Amino acid sequence: REAHHLAIQAQARTASLKLSTFRVVTFLVVAAALVTVDVAEGALETAALAASALGALTFVFMVSRHRRVRREERWHGLLATLAKEGTLRLDRNWKELGASIPDGEDVVPQPDHEHPYGRDLDVIGWASLMRLMGPVTSVMGRQTLSRWLLERASPEVAQSRARVTAALAPMADQRHELAAHGRLVTDPDPSVVEDFLSWAEGEPWVAGHPWLRVAAWLLPVVLAATVVGDFMMGWRPFWLIPAVLQVVLL
Repeated sequence: REAHHLAIQAQARTASLKLSTFRVVTFLVVAAALVTVDVAEGALETAALAASALGALTFVFMVSRHRRVRREERWHGLLATLAKEGTLRLDRNWKELGASIPDGEDVVPQPDHEHPYGRDLDVIGWASLMRLMGPVTSVMGRQTLSRWLLERASPEVAQSRARVTAALAPMADQRHELAAHGRLVTDPDPSVVEDFLSWAEGEPWVAGHPWLRVAAWLLPVVLAATVVGDFMMGWRPFWLIPAVLQVVLL
């Protein structure tokens, strides 16, 4: 997996270098064409103007393309890094693993000294079960996993987690990409995430206001009718009312 993503990253890096060179050349061509427009006359001026416009469009396209290639290079580099960390976990190479993991991703609250097994069994820490089970890229994920490892669960909850683990085990590609997405973003405020989850998992607000659906269908019809009446039948600009209401509704 690491070799696969490194190969794609190398291809993207080569393409990125080519695009950088092409952007420089295109920029110089546009600059030369603009100078020619300023000093030339007649057909040459027209041709130079067309060349500058075409070059400018090409440059904009190259910038957009270059951004996509650079994102691809970064993405596959990150996937390769995560794959390498997987082999370091398998080898129990804690030193290199610690150097590879981002600092913030390795911060986990330590168990109390009174905890019956949290410290002496290396559940959490440098060479621990917690680190072996990574990557855990969000602060909420690390808090949840540490809590699961340090607190007793009922048999029903334990069996439920085991079923979910068995379902996720063969989904290597999805888990790999999910970890990469998690590492691309900075950790948000946990309270903000909790508020968002409460909203996302709660009852949909729109479902409790059926008049919104009616208004969403009715207002465009009223707007179109009043616009036609204004421009073809001499009505007053009544269309402003449904137009404003649609903005408010949106």
